Amino acid sequence: MIASFSMVAILSSLVVSTAFAGTYTDVPADSSYYAAVEDLAAAGVVDTTKTSFKGTEELTRAEAAKLAVLAAGYDLENPAAATFTDVPKTAWYYTYVETAVAHDVLDGYSNAAGTPTGKFGPMDKLTRAQYAKILVNALQLPAATVATPTFTDVKVGWAVPFVETAYHWSVVGGFADGSFKPGNSVTRFQAAVMTDNSMNPVEKGVAVVTPDTPVVPEVDNEITGGAGSVEEYKLLSSLNNEEVGQAEEDVKVYGMSIEA
Repeated sequence: MIASFSMVAILSSLVVSTAFAGTYTDVPADSSYYAAVEDLAAAGVVDTTKTSFKGTEELTRAEAAKLAVLAAGYDLENPAAATFTDVPKTAWYYTYVETAVAHDVLDGYSNAAGTPTGKFGPMDKLTRAQYAKILVNALQLPAATVATPTFTDVKVGWAVPFVETAYHWSVVGGFADGSFKPGNSVTRFQAAVMTDNSMNPVEKGVAVVTPDTPVVPEVDNEITGGAGSVEEYKLLSSLNNEEVGQAEEDVKVYGMSIEA
């Protein structure tokens, strides 16, 4: 009986160890965010001295500054005098915020008249649109313009060029209903995927051909019949380097490039 109990305990331990084989105990290996978090850990963008990632928590402006600055590879700024009254030199995020501001990645707050208040709001939360803007600025992604809006809820306003550019470079993805949900808070998990994607941008609509890419031989795909002929459509795009989030998905497209 004791031997059986010991064997069960050992097997349970092995299962737990396998499920959480990565850097953080709260990011299981089968999680859709696992690869992105591990990429950032390997690149030194996130703190690997901690055992938990707390991915469901909302991202703060201070955390965003750190992620963006490290992802972009900027040298850290450490000015003698602080730019903001709420970002003291003793704060862990001081150099990240100062660096982000120096590179026009982030700004401090201003009042209704447009006058800077001297505040940064390091613990304030960010939306999906705001973090998309931060990454586009930090990684200096080439601007993308579209004839028609990609998302049903990002058609006008300041967020449009940043969200469209982020989507064009596969930094963010939309939801199955065609929306982006720009006003939703961005979680640490979502931010990890977006940041990882921004460090390895893939331009949509541009085929990437490698020696391992199978070559489709030219064949006569015409089907003849009394009603005329039909030419077979070939696979044009299958991009799946998208941000992973609720109900987000990628679609293989035949004949024309359309992604959900």
